[in-house]
Amino acid sequence: MFKNLIQLEKLYTKLNKKENFSNASFVKGKYDFYHYCCDGYNDVGFGCGYRTTQTICSWIKNQNIAMNQEYGTNIPIIQEPSILEIQKILVDCGDKPSNFIGSKEWIGCFESCIVIDYLYDVPCKIVHCDAGSLEKHIPQILDHFENFSSPSMMGGNLDSSSKGIIASNSNDTF
Repeated sequence: MFKNLIQLEKLYTKLNKKENFSNASFVKGKYDFYHYCCDGYNDVGFGCGYRTTQTICSWIKNQNIAMNQEYGTNIPIIQEPSILEIQKILVDCGDKPSNFIGSKEWIGCFESCIVIDYLYDVPCKIVHCDAGSLEKHIPQILDHFENFSSPSMMGGNLDSSSKGIIASNSNDTF
């Protein structure tokens, strides 16, 4: 693990005790929060989609570790990919041309889904939200955290910056 990563675990138990978070849903389980330059790779200006993908991959890896420890399963433990490894996967899958490797081109939710499915055999779902319609999707986001518990990725369309979503609240005080 890189020294600049922020390990998040059981954030929901700490925040759920606070009054303003009583209607919130959170990621559950251990994961590392990847952010710009956390591994010494300068991705400022293009790395948000990569870092969100790495954060989600960290959650999957840590859930597999927990399953192996708790149930004695033998699920393969696959480390989070680097930015260059993500780019290589996208080239190998035929989504990007070979000159994509080493570039500063951004990735979005679609590419993140390809990488997660390729590495972990975990299918992803993309929900399109028209501009101004996010509020109507709050119940679906809350349901995601309650039933799947993983970080989620948001971004695209007019807002091309990716965001890693780790919680959602159904009241106005969040």
